[in-house]
Amino acid sequence: MQIRMLSAAKALTALWLCSLIGAGLAFFTQVILAKQLGADEYGQFASALALVTLLTPLAGFGVAPFWLKVYGIEGWKAKRWINASLSFTGVSSLAVLAVIVLIALAVQHQSNHKIILLSISLFALGQAAAEMVSSKYQLEERYLFLSIWQMAPHLIRFTLIFLLSYIIPQEISATLAAICYSITALLILSASVKPLKSLKEGNIQLKGHTYNGPTKPEKSVTLKVLAQNSWPYGIGAFAHLVYFQSNLILVKYLEGDNAAGQYSVALTIITATYLIPTVFYQKFLLPKIHRWSVHDKLKFRSNYKKGNLIMGIFGVTAMTGIWLLGSTAINIFFGEEYKNATRILYILAATIPLFSLALNAGATLSTQNFIAFKVKYMITVAIISVVISIAAIHYWGTVGAAAATLVCNGILLTLYIYGAEKKVFRNLKAV
Repeated sequence: MQIRMLSAAKALTALWLCSLIGAGLAFFTQVILAKQLGADEYGQFASALALVTLLTPLAGFGVAPFWLKVYGIEGWKAKRWINASLSFTGVSSLAVLAVIVLIALAVQHQSNHKIILLSISLFALGQAAAEMVSSKYQLEERYLFLSIWQMAPHLIRFTLIFLLSYIIPQEISATLAAICYSITALLILSASVKPLKSLKEGNIQLKGHTYNGPTKPEKSVTLKVLAQNSWPYGIGAFAHLVYFQSNLILVKYLEGDNAAGQYSVALTIITATYLIPTVFYQKFLLPKIHRWSVHDKLKFRSNYKKGNLIMGIFGVTAMTGIWLLGSTAINIFFGEEYKNATRILYILAATIPLFSLALNAGATLSTQNFIAFKVKYMITVAIISVVISIAAIHYWGTVGAAAATLVCNGILLTLYIYGAEKKVFRNLKAV
């Protein structure tokens, strides 16, 4: 028991340390861009990045998180899903890239914004590959590799943009920053080839399942069967970004570039804070939760109860810290030009406890066949978010966008808790 606890502590330390470094690098990358570009051009860049990020889950369409489920249930036999997964991800990634290009060319953007969107389009390909490699490392519980892998894109982007801002500070532009993001994506894509090829060949150090030697090869699944099983994870990730990222896009088109820049600064700080509980659940606990839901229901239920307490404490602490220090942080890091981001930040800070608790409840809904309920909840909230955000932004601008995000997080948490208690644990009352 002590050895397992020590191993878990080491794994979490590595994950959190690298995640904090990654979050810091991502944060300071945005600080450099915000200061170099100014609020208007930074708003153009941030909204273009948000749009590409919004479409990214459709590249792969949930394959990477689906691997955590299917390996948790089938163990070594899950290799039968890999060939179809790689083919499906390749095709869907190219389709997403084509959609981004079509949006850039067909929609009446400002010419500069169109160029930025085209320049950053490759970001989606890098993210799809990075997610699959991350899932492999999670299944192997190689948390040091996972930590470094998660940090790498942030380090590359920061290095490129820092060097450009130092060497040619007067020449740096949103388009150049977008190109840096695409270069990073290509480097990550190249680095993904070897581990994914290894996975395709069946070379995986799968943890949590007993290896009984080579088994009779099972017939690979078809692309249709894969899509039928993975789509809830892809749609779920897409829906999450709709109610979390789409407000930045709406602010850009309804309120203008400057407002988008202000909103993006506040969102950058909140996103960095979200990373701490997200890493804990998505990168450390989720593969285990999938196993426990099938093979150890007592631990499954216990983890949920403890998670509610831990996430509640974290959320309230982080929210309070931002309320106390947020204004000073914006002034120090971003400057007077972004002072209007402060009130947006204060509202978004109230989403942290809701988001943290929703992570815990939502993790239980990712297991077995409960993902269908989770996706329904997420789609519902995504639709509500778009409707109320448009109205709120129309009347109250960026403050309305932040308020809409807060309301939607509250609705989602309520639905997740209902689903966890009434759907997942209804047959586990004795546990």
